Formats: sequence, C-alpha cells, structure tokens
Amino acid sequence: KQWYQRRVRALSYYNSTVYNIEMSGPRSFVPAIQHAIDQSHTTGPHAIFILSNGLPNDIQKCCEAMVDASWHDVFVIIIGIGDGPWAGISRLTKFSEDKKFSNSSYILHNSFPDKVDFLRSVVLTLKDFNSSLQEENRKVENSGSRKVD
Repeated sequence: KQWYQRRVRALSYYNSTVYNIEMSGPRSFVPAIQHAIDQSHTTGPHAIFILSNGLPNDIQKCCEAMVDASWHDVFVIIIGIGDGPWAGISRLTKFSEDKKFSNSSYILHNSFPDKVDFLRSVVLTLKDFNSSLQEENRKVENSGSRKVD
C-alpha cells in the first residue's frame, strides 16, 4: 500500500510540474551521468533518465561518459521529448567495444500515442538493461577480470 501512495504522490508531483518546465540549450548529459557514476560507488547500480528536447552539444564527451558509466553499472535512458533534432541519437546509445555492456537506450516519447505503451517501453528497457548487467557480471566473475581505472 505504501508503494502505491508513493506512486500516486510522484505522479501528482510530475503532473503538476512537467508543463512548467522550459527547456533550452546548450545541452550536456555529462554532469547527470557523472553524478550517477559517483552515486554508484556507494549505492550500487543506477538507472538515470535524461529528458531532452534534442541532442547534446558535446556529443563526443557524452559518448565517453556513456562508456565510463557502463563500467560503473549505470544505465542511461534518454527520453526524447519534442521535435528534436534526433538525427544522430543512435550514436550516443550504440554499443562499443570499450563498454562493459550495452548500458544506454533512447525512447522517443512522441512515437507513443498511448501513455501505457510508453511506460511499457520504459519498463522493458529497464528489464533488458538488468538482464544485460547480470549476464556481463556473470562473465566477469567467470573470467576473473574487470577493467581497472
């Protein structure tokens, strides 16, 4: 029952504030990703949701932060709102050999006409991330190796 009350309060707060948010550039996802990495050192794996109305201005630094985040078990979900521009978003979220595991994804909010479908997509993305992390951690445990900073 408590989880339900917290959910209702969170949704109420979200609904009362979301329409008052003004977004503008320049954008950088790096500070948010770095904060999640810092938090992961003490509390374990993290999932961070970044809401954006377009690509970051520092896309190369964001790509580097995504790689770093993968080694600290941080999932990054970029939720695109508005018209973008979104060309190039896959560059941020694609898997690279430098990543521990595929830890990032993007969801374009406007492509879901129904809120339930959007939320289902978010939940499935988190589930996929969790499965990927568990699989990668099993590989690391079996091989006895881990990237050293």
